[in-house]
Amino acid sequence: MATNTLPVRAGTTDATHGTGRLRVLVVDDSADLRDLICTLLEAEYQLHVVGRASDGTEALAMVAELQPDLVLSDLNMPKMDGLALTAIVTRHFPAVTVVLMSGDDSPNIRAEGAACGAHAFIHKPKLSRELAATLKQICVAGSAGNA
Repeated sequence: MATNTLPVRAGTTDATHGTGRLRVLVVDDSADLRDLICTLLEAEYQLHVVGRASDGTEALAMVAELQPDLVLSDLNMPKMDGLALTAIVTRHFPAVTVVLMSGDDSPNIRAEGAACGAHAFIHKPKLSRELAATLKQICVAGSAGNA
């Protein structure tokens, strides 16, 4: 499998490996999809998945502990949904980029995500196509913002 090379986000440091790879927390209540996304991020994009969470409450604790660069989160989850997670993370951890994923691609859902502070939105049925573009956008924006 060929890998996609992403620009390294300026100021990003991988405390565990010192590689400068983007540190990602993946949040989805589907264990199978969560595992698939993590495998894709690590194998295809050479990113460092620092954590996996099954709901927003678990993810919030992990954000505080792991301080990822990126939170890739499902929208609909038990306990705390992706919108609430996004609002809290972007308010209390402004250096963390949040990308929401959902099977619902309605303009209202996208608008709600943006209003909560999501940096991008990925329609789950188009995950493989939209993920690369979203990651490149995040890395380039992070590099420009930290230059």
